[in-house]
Amino acid sequence: LIEHTGGAFPLWLAPVQVALLPVSDGFNDFATSLQKEFESRGIRARIHDETESVGKKIRSAEMQKYPYILVVGEKEQTSGDFMIRVRGQKEQVTMKQDKFIDMVIQGISSRASVLI
Repeated sequence: LIEHTGGAFPLWLAPVQVALLPVSDGFNDFATSLQKEFESRGIRARIHDETESVGKKIRSAEMQKYPYILVVGEKEQTSGDFMIRVRGQKEQVTMKQDKFIDMVIQGISSRASVLI
């Protein structure tokens, strides 16, 4: 399966379904609260809280082939809108937190690859 998919597992099978990338250490608490919210709803999430630039965090997360990558900062914390990077797509998608969570849960239950 790993060779067949090249490590890009479908959403429902991916060990980590959502990668959370805080833009700075000041947003680690917000990322932790998001991770807890995701995990309480059955979504596997991981925080990349290394002290690296956001670009390096994004590149690392893309190399890990996570289905969804969320960069979280002040705008996301105050508005609740997320810019979502979807594996295999160049354009980012903007979506509210609740709508994103519902979409991921639907994708997991329907065994979809990714839904955006």
